[in-house]
Amino acid sequence: MNPKSPLMGRRIAFLGSSITAGAGALEDSFVDYLVATDGVIAIKEVVSGTTLAGNAPDSYVQRLYHRIPVTQPLDAFVCQLSTNDGRHDKAMGQVTGAQQRHGFDETTTLGAIETIVAYVQQHWAVPIVFFTCVRKHDANYGKLVQQLKVLQKKWYFTIIDL
Repeated sequence: MNPKSPLMGRRIAFLGSSITAGAGALEDSFVDYLVATDGVIAIKEVVSGTTLAGNAPDSYVQRLYHRIPVTQPLDAFVCQLSTNDGRHDKAMGQVTGAQQRHGFDETTTLGAIETIVAYVQQHWAVPIVFFTCVRKHDANYGKLVQQLKVLQKKWYFTIIDL
């Protein structure tokens, strides 16, 4: 444990699927590492195989709405750019206009991302980080990463390419 870590005691919500859960790392995720070494107080909302898009109870948006209470204080919010949306044939959707701040199509991946960002900004007003996942070349995921960068210019969040 590093008692001088700038993350010590920070409450950070993590929303994702198998990578955030620790798949490929013997179920010991980077979130668990941050808790153990930096004293992060993690709210880890992960379900393997889930998608950003859609209205299923385990979609990212629905889990954000129903499993991370708005009364929970946060210092930051971290979201995995899902690798599952393409595999589950979720429509990518489109980035909305610069002034639109609500009413996104949550059945599309980009609409779900905008919904998540708007919700986090409205309820917690904390820094938001999206991280992309290392994987074999996947043209669709590459396009999604490019659209995430377009959304970054609209919403001013951070992207970490892993």
